[in-house]
Amino acid sequence: MGNTGKHEKSSDMVVAMLMILLLLGICIAQTSASHYTDFQKCWNECMSVCSAMYPGVVAGAICPVKCAKRCLDDIHAPDDHTGVRLSYYCKLGCASQNCVNISTPQEPRGEEVEQCVNSCSDECAKQF
Repeated sequence: MGNTGKHEKSSDMVVAMLMILLLLGICIAQTSASHYTDFQKCWNECMSVCSAMYPGVVAGAICPVKCAKRCLDDIHAPDDHTGVRLSYYCKLGCASQNCVNISTPQEPRGEEVEQCVNSCSDECAKQF
C-alpha cells in the first residue's frame, strides 16, 4: 500500500512536467509567430522551431506543410477580395504539392523552397 502513494505522486509529477512542456511549446510557437517579409527566413526559423516541437518522422510529415502555410500567410495573406484569395489558395496548394518535399527539418533548404514558392506565385498569377 505504501508504494501506491509513491506511484501516484510520480504520475502526478510526470503529468505536471508534460503540461509545462506543452505550455512552453505553445509560448515558443507564439513568440516565433512574428510576421516576416522574407520567406526564406520565415521558412528556416519555422522549420527549426517546428522540428524541436515534434519528434523525428512526425516533424518530417507535419513541419513542411505547417511552415508553408505559416510563411505564405505572412507574405501573401489573403484579404477579402475573391481574386486575391483564389491566388493565395493556388499558391498554398502549389507549394504544398511541389515545394514542401524539397525540405526536411534537418535541412530546411529555405532558398530552394522560396524559389519553388515564387514559381508557384508566377504560375498562379497567370490563372488569377
